[in-house]
Amino acid sequence: MITEARIATTDNITLSGAQTLQAVSLVAGDVVLVAGQTDGTTNGPYVVAAGAWSRHTDHDTAAEFVRPWEIFIREGDYANWRFQFTNLTTPTLGTSVLNFDPVQRDEVLIAGGGIEIDESANTVGLPDQPDVEGDIYVGPLRLTHLSSGIATRVAANNEQQGYIEGLIPRWNSGTLPTGGNPTFSAGAAWHPGLQKVVALSADLTTTLPPVGASDLVYFYLSGSGSINYADAHPPDDYYYGTAAAFAAPDSSRYVCTLKANAAGTAFYHFLVEALSGRRLQMTYLEDTTAAPFRVVNGGAAITNQTVDVGPNGLKLVPPTARTIWARISVNGTAAVWIDNSSMSTSPAAGSGEVNVSTVARAAYAWISLDANQQFRWANTVSGGATNIDVLKYIDRR
Repeated sequence: MITEARIATTDNITLSGAQTLQAVSLVAGDVVLVAGQTDGTTNGPYVVAAGAWSRHTDHDTAAEFVRPWEIFIREGDYANWRFQFTNLTTPTLGTSVLNFDPVQRDEVLIAGGGIEIDESANTVGLPDQPDVEGDIYVGPLRLTHLSSGIATRVAANNEQQGYIEGLIPRWNSGTLPTGGNPTFSAGAAWHPGLQKVVALSADLTTTLPPVGASDLVYFYLSGSGSINYADAHPPDDYYYGTAAAFAAPDSSRYVCTLKANAAGTAFYHFLVEALSGRRLQMTYLEDTTAAPFRVVNGGAAITNQTVDVGPNGLKLVPPTARTIWARISVNGTAAVWIDNSSMSTSPAAGSGEVNVSTVARAAYAWISLDANQQFRWANTVSGGATNIDVLKYIDRR
């Protein structure tokens, strides 16, 4: 299993030839983590060659794509970042989208300005200064008692982009605005506009008025340490707290998304669990055999059908979601095949990412979504009756 690559790409690139990417001149033999191909099935670690690039021999079979797995990036736009392989099930090479997300930036301390580094003893000496600016985090270290000048220099080398801890929503009963507002746990996150970590010092219950019917409502940590909301999601590059700004005057940091009921008077009952890599698992605690959670109801199609569960479709998941946990059932005369709409092949018998046979008749499975929060399904024979219910999803923040 490789643990290091020269650069990581998050845009579509040509997988052939020596080339210059992110101001890095790649040569034959360099390892590149390819993480943003239009055809996500071709993502993964590659070895640069004069002709066509090939998958790294440590990761050229499905069994070698396992979690937990992180790759350190040495140069380029993601220098010192680590990318994590985030597929929840063993993929099928050439069929499954391979997902890699930036999860941590490793930092380097430079001696000087009162900071003393003893590599042999694995220690960092800090000046004893009274004007504490707050804790500065460097990788696993928490540095305290820093003067303002030193704190500025350390923070400049330690942007902590993407850091988030706590800020987990809890469902409350009742009707908006007097009840039904979620409570967020205390926590902190890197704030992209202010370029510093902002804390929510204590649990906070929001004060939303009634919201749009069936809307997805997006919640943010403001620069003043409160929780704000909006009915529009931020631009794609905002997630992980990397964009310069979202909302005036100081931008906000994305925290999570909740779905309003059909009347806009409450949020559907939910349970949120924090996962590794700044991810949340959002579970709907409702009757998921009914609308809006039943996204395919008695479907009999034998041609590929696309289901959009994102903000432009059924509004069950935010644009940060790439995976849903679903219940799939089929009658005894057909089987159903499901895959991601960005995959190179269409659903067909034996080729889908999720296959529910006439023997199984029902199954629970993770379904990968494409960049537009869509997936495809089809029955193998006419007369089938397929139901697909969305039970939970994984959100990235």
